[in-house]
Amino acid sequence: MNRYLLILLLCCFSHAPTSYSQEKAQKKKMQKKSSPKKSKELIADVFTDFQSGKYESAIETLATLEKRLKKGSKKYNEVLGLINYWRGMSYARLSDYKNSEIAFKKAIDLKYKAQDIYYEYGQVLYVADRLKKARIAFKKSFKKGYKKGVSLYYIAFISQALNDHKKAVSFYSMIERLPEQEKKRRSSSSKNANCRYLSYKN
Repeated sequence: MNRYLLILLLCCFSHAPTSYSQEKAQKKKMQKKSSPKKSKELIADVFTDFQSGKYESAIETLATLEKRLKKGSKKYNEVLGLINYWRGMSYARLSDYKNSEIAFKKAIDLKYKAQDIYYEYGQVLYVADRLKKARIAFKKSFKKGYKKGVSLYYIAFISQALNDHKKAVSFYSMIERLPEQEKKRRSSSSKNANCRYLSYKN
C-alpha cells in the first residue's frame, strides 16, 4: 500500500513543474494581448483606418493619442498638430464639417505643416458656406503650390459668388494661362466639391 502511495506522489510532483511553466507562458501571452499599443503603432492604425474608410475608428484612435501627450514635451505641438490634421480630414469624410473646421483650425494654429492643409481646410469652409474664409484658405493653398488650378478655380468662383467680379475675372484668366494638366485637375476636383456643397445645402 505504501509503495502505491509513493508512486502516486512521485507522479504528481513530476507533472507539477510542467503545468506551472504552461501557466506562466499563458500569463505572458495574456499580458502581451492586453498591453497597450505604442504611439507609433496607433499612428499607423490611423493611416490604415483612414485609407480603409474607417473614419470613426480613426477619430477614436486620435483621441487615445491625444490623451497620451505630455504638455511641455519637445514635439508636443507637432504631434498635436498632426492629430488635429487627421481629425479634420476624418470629420470631413464623414461630412461633419463643423468639427472638421475646428480641428483644421487647431492644426493651423499649431503651425502643423502639411502641403494640402489649406486646400482641405478651404474645401470644408466652402461646403459650410463660409466663403470669405474659404477664399483666404485657397489663396494660401495656391501660394504653397498645392493644386494650383483647383485653388484658383475656387478663388475665382467664390469671388463671383461674393459679387467681386473684377477679382473673379482676374483669377479665371490666371486659370487659362495654366498648363493643360492643371486645368484637367481643376475640372474634376471642382465638380466633386460642388456636389458636396449641394448635398450639404440640401
